[in-house]
Amino acid sequence: MVSVSLDISLFIQILNFLVLTLVLNLFLFKPLRKILQERETLFESFRQLADVAKKQLEDGEEEMTRRRAEALSHGLETMNGLKAVGQEREREILTTAHDDSARRLEEARTNLAQQTAQVRVELSEETKKLASGLASQLLGRQL
Repeated sequence: MVSVSLDISLFIQILNFLVLTLVLNLFLFKPLRKILQERETLFESFRQLADVAKKQLEDGEEEMTRRRAEALSHGLETMNGLKAVGQEREREILTTAHDDSARRLEEARTNLAQQTAQVRVELSEETKKLASGLASQLLGRQL
């Protein structure tokens, strides 16, 4: 059997252990727990800041995508509007050119008809003179 003798050294060892535990707790464990707690709080605040930044980034990307879609839509509307204006202007120019060419053609026809009539009159007079001259030469007398 084992026999245990209780003497003063056991109590001194227990007292020494308690004092050491108290000193270690006071100077080592409490400051260490405080530092670890502050570190955990700091990391938690960093996590929250990272979450906020991530949320802002996602919102910014959504906003950018929305604005890009709006800009594209606006650009397409503007392009289609300008295309329609261009086509309308083209029709106006073609109509004006067609009307102008038709007017010029009619003027040319009128001018040609006038010149033809004038030449016919001149030719008719010339023909009469030639016929009269030819007749007077054939008949030998002056008409």
